[in-house]
Parts: sequence; C-alpha cells; structure tokens
Amino acid sequence: MKNKKNNSNTPFFLIIMIPLLLVLIFALVAASKSGGLYEVSDNNSDITDIDSQKNQNLDETKHSGQNKIDNEVIPEPKKEYRNITFAAAGDILVHTNVYKYASQLAQGTDAEYDFKPMFANIKEIISSADLAYVNQETPCAGKERGYSGYPTFNTPDEIADAVLDTGFDIVNIANNHMLDKGESGLARNIDFWSSKDITLLGGFKNEEDYNTIRIVEQDGVKIAFLSYTYGTNYLVLPASSEYVIPYENADEIDRQTKEARELADVVIVSMHWGNEDNFTPSENQKNLAQLMANNGVDVILGMHPHVLQPIEWIDRPDGGKTLCVYSLGNLISTMMYGRNMLGGIVTFEINETDNGFLIENVELIPTMTYYQSGFSSPTIYLYKDFTPEMQANHGAHRYDSYMSQSYLDNIIKTTIDRQFIKDSFYDTIYGETNTSVNTDSTNSSAA
Repeated sequence: MKNKKNNSNTPFFLIIMIPLLLVLIFALVAASKSGGLYEVSDNNSDITDIDSQKNQNLDETKHSGQNKIDNEVIPEPKKEYRNITFAAAGDILVHTNVYKYASQLAQGTDAEYDFKPMFANIKEIISSADLAYVNQETPCAGKERGYSGYPTFNTPDEIADAVLDTGFDIVNIANNHMLDKGESGLARNIDFWSSKDITLLGGFKNEEDYNTIRIVEQDGVKIAFLSYTYGTNYLVLPASSEYVIPYENADEIDRQTKEARELADVVIVSMHWGNEDNFTPSENQKNLAQLMANNGVDVILGMHPHVLQPIEWIDRPDGGKTLCVYSLGNLISTMMYGRNMLGGIVTFEINETDNGFLIENVELIPTMTYYQSGFSSPTIYLYKDFTPEMQANHGAHRYDSYMSQSYLDNIIKTTIDRQFIKDSFYDTIYGETNTSVNTDSTNSSAA
C-alpha cells in the first residue's frame, strides 16, 4: 500500500514544476534580449558617456567662442592729441611814474606797492593760457639799492605779485637793462625771481647754468626755452665774475638751438633785438630768425624796439614753418610817445599731430597803455577798449604831435598782417569784413 501511495504523488509534482521552469526559462531569455542582466554596469556606462558628451559639447562651445574672439577685430583705442595754449606779452618797463602810481594804489593796505590793478584788463587773457610769457625789462635789485627809473632801473619787488597774479609763469630777464645795478644787482634779481613760482629765462649764475637749457613740461609735452639779448647798454660784468650774460651771438644761437631741438618737442626763443622805435625788422633780425628757423625753432618772441613789428611765418628746411614775432612792443611803461604805448599780446596753440607738433591759431591782441597828464595813473587796456575820449585825454599828447586814433590804427594796419588779427572790431581799421579777410594763421607743416 505504501508503494502505491508514492507513485500517485509524482505526476502531481511534475505538473507543478514544469510550468514554473518554463516561466523561468522564458523570463531568462527575455531578460537576456533586453540587456536587463547588465543594468547596473550599463547604467554606469551611460552616465560616463553622457558626461563625456557634455564635456565634448562644452569644449566645442569654448573653442567656438575662442575662435570668435580670435577672429574679432578689436579697434585700436583712439589717440588723444595734446593741445597747449600759449600767451606772450612784451616789455614791462617800470618807470618812476609806474611805481609811484603803484604806491598810490597801495594806500590803505599793508603793502607798500600794488601793481595789480594796472594789469587787471589783460588778466583774463593771460590767466586762461596754459603757459604765459613776459619780458620783465627792469630788474628787481632790492630795496637797499634804492628804487629808480630810467636810465638805470631798480623795480620794487611787488611787481612780481602783479606778474604772478595776472597769470604769467615764464619770466625773461635777458635784456639791455639786466646790468643796470651791476653784478650784485643781477645776482639779486636772479635769486629773487628764482624764488617765485615761475620759470626764469635769461639769468645765469655760471657757465654750467647757462648751458642748462630750460625745459618746461606741460601735459607731457617738452618745451625748450632759450633767451638772448643784443647788449647791456655798454655795462659789463667784472672779468672775475662767474655770471653769464646770454649775448646775441650767431654761433651760440646755432649751437644751442640745435641742442634744444634734440631735447624737446617744441623750441621757443626769446630775442631782445632790433632797433628802438623802428617798425621794420633789421637785417640782423631777419638773418638770425632764418638761422633759428633752419635749426627747427618753432617760435621766436621778439622784444626791445618798444613798438610793434611784423609777425610772419618763416620756411624751414624740414618742411615746417617758424612763427616769428619780431616785436611785441611795450606792455606797460610811461614813455613819451603814442607809438610806445601801443603793444600786443600774441596767443597761439601748440597742437599735437601724427607728425609732430604744430603752431596754430595765432592771434595778435593789440594793447594800449593809458596815462593821464604828467604820466599819472598808467594802466593797460585792450586796444579795442581804448575809447576816443581816452585817446583825446592821453598824456602823450603833450610830447607827441602825431598822437591820434587814426595814427594808432594805421600802425596796427601797416605793421600786423590781417591774418593775425581775429577780432571783428578791427574790420573797419583794415577796411575789410571777416568774410573777405584771410584769417589763416595756422602753420600747416609739422614741427
């Protein structure tokens, strides 16, 4: 009975197991076809592949962007060209009546002398320039030597207050009155002006000082200054003196202007030269001017004749032009004649170009010193503000029978080329209008 029982259970077991095995086999085959058996490793591979693809895309984007930058044309920064404005005035001649009036103006103040009001009418023009030059004709030799006027001058120190207040920052003392108080007066004059906030021209303590060319740097532009005088009224330094007078000498001018041309961007020379009361430059002036032009000097500022002389451009071998102002006349004085009261301020620009520096926009602004009877109350005016009433009451009428408005107008018209006179006030003097006048006062060639 036992054997029969076992045989009857076997078919039942097979019936149960066979379908289960078939299901298992089917599942294994299906899993193999779908890759399900490698799910973990394949997923890791997929992550690695995705990261690799992302990095590749980033690299391609980066290289693409870099190529755009490399291929892009970046414009050069625009060059900023430098511009310097310059003003120059003529002789400050402090005659006795000039410093007497300064004493009157100082009354009620702590000062002994006050020259500032005499210069007030030109202050705006001078102070607005980047650089401004003036010839201090009369020395400041010190109060202990006694103040004096013509013929051997000694000017109160307070003149410096007016010079600086007006806006001058380049002061020349190389002129025929620099030895009026001898070597000691010259020494004191040099020390005095050297202590001021200006650049001093024409005063040299020794040979080394004389051979040290003065260079003013403005906005990075180097401007060299030289200064010479035709003489010193027959006064000379002692043989033992170390001081140097920069006398007008063609060989020295030739040597120093060539040196200055190598050292600086722009070269300006102050010349105390020519003949007094002569409106026409002498042959010597013209010859020296051409010598300086040949050596590349950019501007010549002339003094001494006590009257206006012409302004002109002089051709240079390098293709440029030299601006030559033969004489600016007096800025202030109490000389006797109307012609000596008429002076000028020259203004111009030093402009940078790709080929160097140009002197451009040159203008002569006429000035007039007015004084009343007895040389009293001398004051500088712009000529256009010099009224017919002031002309009629000018103290010079006592000594000058030629003194008249038409006489003064004619000096301007016949001496200064119209291209250098810009103010429309002068249209009637020149008998022209602005539309028909050549106002090209530009040096079109590079320095």
